[in-house]
Amino acid sequence: MFSVRSVPFAEVGPEDVTSATCLVVHSFLGSADAVRHLERLAGGARLREQTVFLSPDTGRTAQVQAHSIGIERIFDPRSREADIVAAVSAVLEQSLDRQLETCSRQIASAIKQSDLLHRRLCSAMRGKKPLPMAALDQSAASICDAVEDEGFARWLKAIELHHGQTCRHMMNVAGTAVAFGRYLGLPRVDLLLLAQAGLLHDVGKLFIPISVLEKDGPLTEDERALIACHPERGAKALMREQGVDRQVIEAALCHHEYLDGSGYPNGISGDAISPLVRLLTIVDIFAALTERRAYKEPMTARMAIGHLMQMKDKLDQPLLRAFRGLVLEPVFAVTKTPEPARSVTTDGCLTCRHHPLGEVA
Repeated sequence: MFSVRSVPFAEVGPEDVTSATCLVVHSFLGSADAVRHLERLAGGARLREQTVFLSPDTGRTAQVQAHSIGIERIFDPRSREADIVAAVSAVLEQSLDRQLETCSRQIASAIKQSDLLHRRLCSAMRGKKPLPMAALDQSAASICDAVEDEGFARWLKAIELHHGQTCRHMMNVAGTAVAFGRYLGLPRVDLLLLAQAGLLHDVGKLFIPISVLEKDGPLTEDERALIACHPERGAKALMREQGVDRQVIEAALCHHEYLDGSGYPNGISGDAISPLVRLLTIVDIFAALTERRAYKEPMTARMAIGHLMQMKDKLDQPLLRAFRGLVLEPVFAVTKTPEPARSVTTDGCLTCRHHPLGEVA
C-alpha cells in the first residue's frame, strides 16, 4: 500500500524524516546518543505523532527516557506483528485526518471511507479473504453524495490530499465517473454502479508491489508485463466473491479494451464492450493523463481531451463528445448541479446495458 524505505539509524538525515508519513525506528532507547540523534532529527511533535519505536530495551529507564522526548508508541521487536501494524495504521490515519481538516465534513468522510476500503481491499486481495462489500457500498454512496452536494471540482481538489497514488486514482475515477453520469442525467442506481466500478476497476493492481506501481522512472519489460496482467487478476478475484455486480467485474476485466479491437487483455471490440465499460475507459484514461505521477507532470484538462480525441475509433465518440462538454464547461468548476446533456428515465440505464445517449458505435 505504501512505499517503504529502510535506512540504517546512524545514517538517517533530516530529508529522510521530512519525506516520511510515518517513522518506524528500531534502536536502543537506553543509548543517550541514539536518543539525542533522534530528537535532533524529528523534534517533539514529530516523535509524538508520527513515530513508532521498536526498542530491544523497554525497561523502566528506557521508558522514562523515551517519554522525556515525546516518544509514546514503544514496542518490543518481539511484539505481535498485528500490534505494530495497528500502530502504524493509527499514525497514517492521523496524518490523513490532518490533511483533510480544510475539507468539508462530507468530503472528508468520503475520502476516509475510500481510504479504509482501499486498505481492506489490499488485505482481502493478498490474503484471499472475503471482499469488504459493506465498505464498498458505503464508499460508493458517500462519493455520489459528495460529488452531488459539494461539486466535482471540490472533490478533485480534495483527493489530491491523499498520500497514496493508487488510492487517489481509484477515488478520481469513481468521482469523475459519477460526475459524468450526473451530467448525462443518469439515475442514482447507475451512479452507484459507476462509483463501484470506478473503485474496483484497478483492483488487480493490489497484487502488484507498490515499488512497481509507483516506480519513479521507466518500467522494465517484465514490470510492464506484470502490470498488464492486472485486469485478469482483478476480475478473477472479484468472481470469487458473491454480491459483486457482473458489470463491475466486466469493468475490471475490460477497461483497457478498445472499440477497434486493439486493447487488452482479450482484444474484444464493438458491441462486445458494454456502455458502462466504454464510459469508464474514457474516464480512466482522462484521470491517468491529468494526475501527477512520479515520472510525469499532469496534463491540463484541455490537453487530455485533445489526446482522447486523437484516439478516434478506439473510444465511443458520442460519449467522448459529451465528456468533453463536461470537463471543458467553465461553469462546471463552480456549479453543483450541471445541466445534463440528456435526461434519461429514472430506471437504470447502464444497469440494463443501455447506451446513455441511445448510440451504438
